[in-house]
Amino acid sequence: MAVTTFLNYKEYLAEGISTRFCIPFLLLDRADLNVMIDSQLVVSGYTITGLGNPSGEIIFDEPPKGILLLQRTISLLRETDYQENGDLLAETLNRDFDRLYLAMQGVSQNISQSLRVPDPEGVPILPLSNERANKLLSFDSLGQPELVEANSGSAMELAQQLKNCDSQNKGGGLIGYNDLLSYPTKTIGCAMSSLTKRFDEFEGNSVPLFAVFWWPSRESIPAGYVAADGQELSQGIFPDAFEAIKQAKVPVVSELDWKNNSVKRGAYVANSSDGMFRVPDYNGMYTDSIGALFLRGDNGSVSNGEIQKDAIRNITGTVSQASSYSPTGAFYAGTGAGYTAANYTSGTITEMDVSRVVPVANENRPVNICGCWVIKLFSSVINTASANIQQIVTENAKLATRLSVLEGAKATSRFTIIYPNEGTEENPANVINNKYYEMDNPFPGYHVICIAELLINGNWGDPGWIMIYATAGGSYGVKASMLNIDKIIVRTGSARITGTPTDTGAAHSNGTPIVTTAPCRVKIWRVV
Repeated sequence: MAVTTFLNYKEYLAEGISTRFCIPFLLLDRADLNVMIDSQLVVSGYTITGLGNPSGEIIFDEPPKGILLLQRTISLLRETDYQENGDLLAETLNRDFDRLYLAMQGVSQNISQSLRVPDPEGVPILPLSNERANKLLSFDSLGQPELVEANSGSAMELAQQLKNCDSQNKGGGLIGYNDLLSYPTKTIGCAMSSLTKRFDEFEGNSVPLFAVFWWPSRESIPAGYVAADGQELSQGIFPDAFEAIKQAKVPVVSELDWKNNSVKRGAYVANSSDGMFRVPDYNGMYTDSIGALFLRGDNGSVSNGEIQKDAIRNITGTVSQASSYSPTGAFYAGTGAGYTAANYTSGTITEMDVSRVVPVANENRPVNICGCWVIKLFSSVINTASANIQQIVTENAKLATRLSVLEGAKATSRFTIIYPNEGTEENPANVINNKYYEMDNPFPGYHVICIAELLINGNWGDPGWIMIYATAGGSYGVKASMLNIDKIIVRTGSARITGTPTDTGAAHSNGTPIVTTAPCRVKIWRVV
């Protein structure tokens, strides 16, 4: 077939409606057509008809939208091989010559898109690419091409710098940004660095380890932070925090002190158990904690990390002894009848009610809103993946809080039984009347509540206490109490160690014998 047109491309504005477009030039093979939509090559989703005809058609599966370019592009390959003494068919020969002319049309189009000169001698070859880099193409007095440097301060020099992003003083610093570069002042890069730093600070990336913040809800603690609930955390998961705790960058106490003394729970523990460290309990979540805390300055007189128990300023008042009864402050005149000290005649009862002066509750506190104290424990992670590792670590810390509270409630002992006179649980020793027994407090440093019990008729029970003033009387019973804060004292009645239950209030049943000796034990509860 004769090649009768130089046309080898066609451009359409596809509006996403039609699926069929004309190919107004000869096309021999499907592979000879390049299909572009908005400069993007499309290799599937269409069929081509009319191969070998002066025109054909392309049919899309879905209506295209954008600038549609259909262009014939023939590779310069000779695929037909004529055999010696073989048949020379017109169809084969015409197709082969058509392909040559179509390929030459493509080359001609490419040439028309290049710079050309009419001089028969042509122009010299340009230098290699490394010699041409950042140079301008110019022409000398003979019209021959040459490479020149851009004049300083010229528009050409600026254009070259804007294209160069290898330096903070060129494209990257003038119109772009690379966070690895240090930009000079008064450039876009410098401004971007400042903004990026502010965003990083806002997101917490520059917040130092152990910084403490109040957060509105423990259900939405941000990544990088953990609740300050006194929980144990893994030294391996938080290596930077653990290393700083080991170096005492924060207040640190031993695990024994932390558990046995509630005022020490504002501090960290470096090695609370194997591979673990402990954070402070600012939220009052740990077993037998003092309570949720307010944070304040140390005033130079309080050890950092040590909790101060609640206290209030003294509340005072006066009661006048003059004839005109006028109490002040927390005292006021009650409505009931009283008596004067001089003659027991009718007078006025003096009563005290602190709520007349200050608001009252079961704790001392300022006006407040509740939330959750959180601690910054990390900023980045050692390994990354498709999951949000920072948030996973924070959620792990929240679970550790709950586990620590449960384990603390189980492990922290607040009750025990001791046996006076060197007795044991297996072999409780007897106590006798009119004696004094002294033992160490099983909860050093803590106040305790004590109840003595006797083993009578196979039953343990409180023997009670009573004073008999009759002839040959005396005290009946056994009493346990705390001396100072380090000793437990057991005293027995001068006459008997128990008496009739209806008289002494003993727990044993009526008919219990009145005895002067029996096995004894003391139940002890620790008080925070």
